[in-house]
Amino acid sequence: MNTSYKIRKTLFNMTEEQQYQKGFNNAYVLAEHEPVLLDAITKELAPTTEYLGGFLDGKQQFEFDRERIQLEELKGLRNNSNEHNLELE
Repeated sequence: MNTSYKIRKTLFNMTEEQQYQKGFNNAYVLAEHEPVLLDAITKELAPTTEYLGGFLDGKQQFEFDRERIQLEELKGLRNNSNEHNLELE
């Protein structure tokens, strides 16, 4: 039994919500560990199934979370810098 058949059979037995969640989680993990591969996969991908819709949303959520973390780190650096400048005055 080939891999694509197993995947199709597994997705067929899932509810639409489960398919969406599976796609979302798979893309989120892929974005974390293999972002270049994820970009290549999603370059021309359209959300034609619940799984693919979740996949694209998972990628987008990871990017949002990453940007939010970077913004929080930047705010922390600015606060530390401002506190340091006040000490010098």
